[in-house]
Amino acid sequence: MKKFLKWISQNFILILVLVAIILFFSLGLSKVRNFSELAYENEYYLGNNCIELEIDDFETSSYKEVITSIMDNGRYNLFNTRMPGQSYSANGIYLNENLKVVPSLIRGRFFTKDDFLAEYEESLVVIGKGLLDKVEKQGEDEYIFFNEKKCKVIGVMGDEKKQKMLDYTLIFNLKDFYNNNQYPKVSNGWYLSSKDKSADLYGVIDKANESMGKNSNTRFTVSKHNIQPNPIKTALKGTSNVTTYFGCFAIVIALNIFIIVKQWIGDRIKEIGVRKAFGAKNSQIYKLVFKEYVIVSLFSSIIALFIQSILIKSDIFDISGNIAFLNFVAITIFSFIFSSILLLISIREINKIQVNNIMKGDV
Repeated sequence: MKKFLKWISQNFILILVLVAIILFFSLGLSKVRNFSELAYENEYYLGNNCIELEIDDFETSSYKEVITSIMDNGRYNLFNTRMPGQSYSANGIYLNENLKVVPSLIRGRFFTKDDFLAEYEESLVVIGKGLLDKVEKQGEDEYIFFNEKKCKVIGVMGDEKKQKMLDYTLIFNLKDFYNNNQYPKVSNGWYLSSKDKSADLYGVIDKANESMGKNSNTRFTVSKHNIQPNPIKTALKGTSNVTTYFGCFAIVIALNIFIIVKQWIGDRIKEIGVRKAFGAKNSQIYKLVFKEYVIVSLFSSIIALFIQSILIKSDIFDISGNIAFLNFVAITIFSFIFSSILLLISIREINKIQVNNIMKGDV
């Protein structure tokens, strides 16, 4: 025990710095990645190519006429994110191709393009977990009333442990409106998207306007062009202040690693001199120091992993445990490689010094 405590005291500063570095980078990167996934998921309706639409003079046309005029002109996806619900928000959806990103689910499944090819006797919906108190059970099936109609719940969105933006959202099949003229006409919040970056969505709208012009005054206007955001860029933008501080700390910590490793090697100069005086080769000295550093790194990693587990379980950080562990492994490997390179450089410099000078302390 005394040996262990002595070893801790000799390497305390290095252990402390390594634990701090691993924790800081692991939790920091996990936070950025977690934010990026949430941002990506909340805008699930944006494909690689997407335009936002407004519908002028909607009252002169039906939902079926509006939807088919667009969807008959190509294999694209159509959404509306501003449909009114009963104390919750509703998103209409029509898929001709499966989505690149779908909201996370507690249970069940999300819509696929096959749901829009087949004819169902029941209307299908996907709901957020916040709407579960409105659900009625019939045997193994769950139902919720939307637009004065009983709809079958095929999936529940959300996370068991935390709240998400879609928790109070109901997503339904836009084809359910084909024979319904009572639902309010929603002119804003329409999105036409495609996985194909080169898809001519503007051309689709031009054709839709030509088609609508034959029977009504309804027209589509493109208000905005969108693309599915790069998750990392979105995260860095959404956490800009955090990212700035993170970058500054990263530079400071890198300098600290350099200084601490140099100091840790410096404390062993006389020991290295004695070994060289007794005929130790440079390669043997490096192996000895490297072995000791490996032990210190492993010990520091175990402490850091233990602290990280406690922080995640205590919900201090809103981070997925799986993401945090993967980042922990990556950061541990990176810091070990970086420090090992510094070790090699430092030892090579010391090995160039004469034994007499090392023993005298003239280094």
